[in-house]
Amino acid sequence: MYAEPTIPLPSARTAFARYFILNPLIKRIVVRQKVWEYLVDPSTGVQCMYKSIAVICLILAVIASTVSAQTQTDEIDPAVVSPDMYKVLLQNEHVRVVEYEILPGQKDNWHTHPAKVSYVVTGGSLRISPEEGESFIVEEKAGSTIWFEAVGKHFGENVGQTPVRIVFVEINETKSGREDISKYRRD
Repeated sequence: MYAEPTIPLPSARTAFARYFILNPLIKRIVVRQKVWEYLVDPSTGVQCMYKSIAVICLILAVIASTVSAQTQTDEIDPAVVSPDMYKVLLQNEHVRVVEYEILPGQKDNWHTHPAKVSYVVTGGSLRISPEEGESFIVEEKAGSTIWFEAVGKHFGENVGQTPVRIVFVEINETKSGREDISKYRRD
């Protein structure tokens, strides 16, 4: 008896990598190829100096505008824009611990995340919609723990039948060195 092969759904890590890392990389490669085609005179195969200078100026202008835009909208704190779903449990100079609970049918607002560890307390189905790219479904499984680098602008929607609860541990920049553990002594 022949069984149809099944195609596994992408994990959350794979889906995030595809939409936040691979897609922008492919776009950069295509843009480089188009710029090179523009710079080379098709009749002689020689690079045109005036076109090169124009492209360099354009690239510098784009970089300058991107840097200024990033400084204005780098981070969007989910605990600020969706306070009914994100609750800060602990915050200090080392970490911020945030509890996220989204009920079936709820959507949160556009936000970003710094580097973090996420622990899924209760699982379910979330649709993640990145600012650039197509939305995708993530099946969060209770008990799973995942490390994420900083994540770009997106919002989530609970498309399942159960509330999803996740605890994030966001990492802050810390000084190097070791702390004297004896200060935690409880006599």
